[in-house]
Amino acid sequence: MVLFRFFFPANVVLDAITTLLPLETQASSVPGSARESEIGSPVTTPGRAVDTLAHLLRGHGTKVPEEVRANACILLGQVGREDGVGAERLPELIKLKAELRPLLVSAADSEKELRLKTAAAGALQRWGS
Repeated sequence: MVLFRFFFPANVVLDAITTLLPLETQASSVPGSARESEIGSPVTTPGRAVDTLAHLLRGHGTKVPEEVRANACILLGQVGREDGVGAERLPELIKLKAELRPLLVSAADSEKELRLKTAAAGALQRWGS
């Protein structure tokens, strides 16, 4: 039996949210370079799952329940823990955090949505911010 001494479960989630989505889920009218753009680009269809999370955090999904937006914060808080990924993934994690931190800060400053505010503040705390 092989035991994995240094298994980082957040690596799996980081892969899942940052890998480009299959072409079937992306608009055929979006040029290839736009699919690989940074979070926040004006792409009509998300190129990666993390783009959808960013969209939710921006509040563009006004019909999206607060609980769903809070869950996105909780997921990002867990993935963003530096002890959750291997050393080889830290540069990717740092980039992801730089792109999403302003959205989490904005959500943490929310005055109306208490669950969202608490979840975003918790994510930032887990990130060491």
